[in-house]
Amino acid sequence: MAGAAVKQASGFQIAEAPKPAEAPDPKWDDLLPLPGGPTGVPLFVSNNPEKFKTDGVFAGTMLPATSKRALTGKIPPLSEFGYYLFHINDTGGTRRVHVIASTPESRPVKVQVKGAMFANGWDLKKTPSVYTAKAMITQWPIDREVVIQPGSIGSMGYFDVNNRHCIDARFSFKADGPIYVRDISAPPNSSASTAYGLANRMSDGHISTPVTPAEAKQKNIKAAIGRACGLYSHDSWKGKLQMTIDKTPFCKGYKFDDVEQAFPAIVNMTDSAKRLDGNYGVLYELDVDLSNGSGMQAIIMVQFASYPAKFAPDKAADYVAQCNRLKFEVPSRIWDGPIERVIDGKEELVHALTRPRENPGAPAKPGLMRATIVSRTVNAGATMKCKIRIPVPGLISYPAAILIRAVAAKSTAANSRGWKA
Repeated sequence: MAGAAVKQASGFQIAEAPKPAEAPDPKWDDLLPLPGGPTGVPLFVSNNPEKFKTDGVFAGTMLPATSKRALTGKIPPLSEFGYYLFHINDTGGTRRVHVIASTPESRPVKVQVKGAMFANGWDLKKTPSVYTAKAMITQWPIDREVVIQPGSIGSMGYFDVNNRHCIDARFSFKADGPIYVRDISAPPNSSASTAYGLANRMSDGHISTPVTPAEAKQKNIKAAIGRACGLYSHDSWKGKLQMTIDKTPFCKGYKFDDVEQAFPAIVNMTDSAKRLDGNYGVLYELDVDLSNGSGMQAIIMVQFASYPAKFAPDKAADYVAQCNRLKFEVPSRIWDGPIERVIDGKEELVHALTRPRENPGAPAKPGLMRATIVSRTVNAGATMKCKIRIPVPGLISYPAAILIRAVAAKSTAANSRGWKA
């Protein structure tokens, strides 16, 4: 009828956007502090210089009397401690890196030595740092007792390093008296005695000194945290991750290996970092207790995730874009190392390799910045328990996170590549 009002149809509503099967990665500021705290014995770290050019002492709990480098204080007598070293050979030829020990005692001192030394190679999943980290959670290649005589030395281990390649080593010492330990560069095929003959001089190389933002502004240079060299307070972190999954999809997480967790120095080189930023050589041990309170069967996952420059894993493309904008080289890897999971008493290894992009020059692909440690179907009201042990390797970047993720058991995301552990 002309002029009649047109009635608005009723009884319908605009459809909601479909809910994603997978929750997005948390922003860095939304991550929780990692439960637990530092434990274990002190850890001596020798990583400054990283690149070395001459033979001599890199660092140690005892320095040459003529050394121009100095410590912030006197290292206390040590009988039980850890030792981590990482160096790159820039001498132009093969060198042999020795770790030697002596004692100030007037009697023989017995030392229980456990350790690993690996050198050479830069390939993904095959670096010396990867092999050392694996030894920390499986079996030490070096495991023996050494008796150190007064006025003499004991060899803890050695390895030949090719030019332009790196050496990575981690030791654990337990002695019945105080000992001094040093790592020294010497000629290839040299003996521990030859290395000891070089213990009166320091190795030359690039020293990365901390520079505060205020100092950097004054000198018109870049701020820098510096590399670690000295005795740091602990060699381990232990904690418990306990959480209830109240819905699906679900994703929450904990900050891992961030600056708040960096162990402080007891005594450090005056030209080196006061904190062990990155906690290289440290072992994280975490008990995981996750309850499914969602009311339905769910697939619950524990994931390792990298947050380079605090970009979330699903923002890898944004991180690459920032690197390009700032003319920084996009790293070939962010994290590259083994993780041990223990489920129902069964120990298994998984490898966490996180990368912002698959190949140099290729665009970033979503999902490359995280790796699944555990993935299990959990009934409503049930609990998933496991333990994870994560050694911090060299050649990685921090910070990272441990993500707790859940999807409905029939979700398509549950069957996506990378979900199954």
